Formats: sequence, C-alpha cells, structure tokens
Amino acid sequence: MCGIVGVISSKILSKTHEEIFEDMLVMDTVRGKDSVGVFVHDVDDVLIAKSTMPAHEFISSRIYRAALGTSAQCIIGHNRAATTGSVRVRNAHPFGQGDI
Repeated sequence: MCGIVGVISSKILSKTHEEIFEDMLVMDTVRGKDSVGVFVHDVDDVLIAKSTMPAHEFISSRIYRAALGTSAQCIIGHNRAATTGSVRVRNAHPFGQGDI
C-alpha cells in the first residue's frame, strides 16, 4: 500500500499551497512509511527529490527545499510501503527515466 498526494495551480504555488501539501504528505504516511518522494513541476523543469527518511523529516530537508524552487506550479508526493524490493532511495518513488 502506498499513497499519493498533490497540489496544482495555474499560477505559482503560494506558501499556503506548500503548507497544505506538506500536511497531506505527512498525514499520508499511514499509507507507507518506508520512503518518500516528490516531483515538482515549475515553469522550466520537473525536479525529483526522494529519500528513505520519514515525511515529517523529509519536508525539512535540503533536498526537498531545493526541489521546491521558487516557481512551482505542481507538487506530487508519494509515500512508499515496501511490499517488494529493499528500502533504498533507488526504490523510492517517483521514478525517472531520461526525460520521463
């Protein structure tokens, strides 16, 4: 069992959007506590950040803060319950392959 949460806007996300997303990501750990990851879509790029730390620690981490940037329009987060595969950053979601 895993969980996915997200926020999206036609404009750059406000601090309130980010706070709501972070609350949802932390609450969603009931769906999986083994790893956490996000992808952030901003005006120019899609950024991925992920870790094996709990979501409440992840949202304070440098890797998460760097992914947020300053022009995010969409943030999608995933909490993983490791039903198969080891608990490693490599197995955390979201996955990226080349430009996908």
